[in-house]
Amino acid sequence: MDWLQSIDFYCERVGPHFWAEPLNALSNMGFIAASFYGFYRWWSFKKKWLLSFACLSFIVGCGSFLFHTFANRWSHLADIIPIALFMVSFLFFTQKEILKFSKIKTSLLTGLFLVVTVLVEIYQPRHILNGSLGYLPAFLTLLGLTYLLAKKRNILNVHFQLSTLLFAGSLFFRTLDNELCDLIPIGTHWMWHLLNSALLTNLMVITYTHQKLEDM
Repeated sequence: MDWLQSIDFYCERVGPHFWAEPLNALSNMGFIAASFYGFYRWWSFKKKWLLSFACLSFIVGCGSFLFHTFANRWSHLADIIPIALFMVSFLFFTQKEILKFSKIKTSLLTGLFLVVTVLVEIYQPRHILNGSLGYLPAFLTLLGLTYLLAKKRNILNVHFQLSTLLFAGSLFFRTLDNELCDLIPIGTHWMWHLLNSALLTNLMVITYTHQKLEDM
């Protein structure tokens, strides 16, 4: 495999040069800003989950920036691996800490999610929904978690509802990116970044709020 092979997935990219996707690249600052929120909360409330999510958010921003500037196979991995780590980590946290699932149940369900996500990412037809099918397991899982918390009348459910809306909105803009190239030459993928930055911030709000309540 040629790790330096160029990849052109998005509307904004019109050539192989470093700054061929300026909006897609710079909009990753949203993830860095989200990480600063996480670090701020962790600094005043020393909990390992907050620190983990803050670090992962920072790495997501860096990895995505690399992909939207170098746009090749190795930078693609730098983009998707941190995202997968964040999704798996937050799913584990929600099951174990918020829903109070057993360690075995949490591990099995998290492992199942990871396997399904990897298989969908590998075998999805790229031309369908502009590659957004790879995020369908994550979206359906978030919907499921929101439903469970609503049934339990958990105080965090409103935050999970907001997270679901943010994720749906970001998927909408990610999916439309290439479809609207003629109408919007800069594409819409940068909105995927900004809405997901808000999503990650909200997930860290959930983490902080839950752990604060647990300590009361």
